Amino acid sequence: AAHVTGVDIAPEAVAHARAAYGGRTNVRFVQASAAALPLADASIDVAVSFETIEHLPRALQPRMLAELARVLTPAGVLVLSAPDPAQYSLARGYRNPHHLHEPSRDELDALLAAHFSARRWQRQRRWFGSALWREDRGDMTFEAWTGDGAQVAPAELPPAMYVVAVAARDAAALPAPGPALTLFTDRDEAELARVDARAAEVLRLDALLA
Repeated sequence: AAHVTGVDIAPEAVAHARAAYGGRTNVRFVQASAAALPLADASIDVAVSFETIEHLPRALQPRMLAELARVLTPAGVLVLSAPDPAQYSLARGYRNPHHLHEPSRDELDALLAAHFSARRWQRQRRWFGSALWREDRGDMTFEAWTGDGAQVAPAELPPAMYVVAVAARDAAALPAPGPALTLFTDRDEAELARVDARAAEVLRLDALLA
């Protein structure tokens, strides 16, 4: 990017970002609310908001999206993610104390539709399975299966823990569709090591109880 502006309502978050990344000449950080962005009209090409909207009260969420629409150029693109409460909260019986309102997928779509007529959706979640890669990479098509010892079948699209929307005022402004499936793992597989360590601890405690 030619220039990036980071906005956060917490002064300590802005201070940390400035200390950690202040040496980059094309980046600046400002303290402000997402519902009152300190940016000029039609001044940015891409807005990125990951897990932000649920931290605002329900009454301010339309204002946040109106602000994002205001600062985007006519051909600008918004990339926004949010937890889907059906899986993130209800299915797990969990409440994040920092979330003031988690809009449902349909509610979020309606909020976006007020400003962005073109919307493309993706589902994000952790997924446990076995991965098999061709060494020559090839055309990078993929297949996904589910089953048990008796049979296998094509895997259905899993429910979303988070939804990710790419939105614009016009469909022509949306980037070309990316891969149908994107996988990511941390380079050192620290998360897998953490899960394995917890499993080992459960086995150790079980042996002690026995």
